[in-house]
Amino acid sequence: MEYRCPNASVVGPVTLENYELLFRRGGFATIAPKEGETVHGLLWSLTPGCERSLDRYEGYPRFYDKQMVTVRDSEGQSLSYRCLLCFFSIQANGRRDSRCPRRIQGGMVHCSLG
Repeated sequence: MEYRCPNASVVGPVTLENYELLFRRGGFATIAPKEGETVHGLLWSLTPGCERSLDRYEGYPRFYDKQMVTVRDSEGQSLSYRCLLCFFSIQANGRRDSRCPRRIQGGMVHCSLG
């Protein structure tokens, strides 16, 4: 994120209720609705330039779509934001790619949240 979006800043940790974290073919992360599950993540503040950079890097709109979701911050306040959702196709064997979870965890640790 530092390299692609040097002007982006972490707002803070958030949770997304009734979704689960999944990994599509190649290990790319996405989220999908799943009753009773919770996804933990970071909310980022992006400049328009940062968003364009991420769109190019992530392959929007070919590989990802943007949808509004409602997250909760650390104080329990509901916030609505756009997020990138991968056009999902899970690996044939159903296993997650081992690299992506480490990158996600590394980002959380880097921001003192993991």
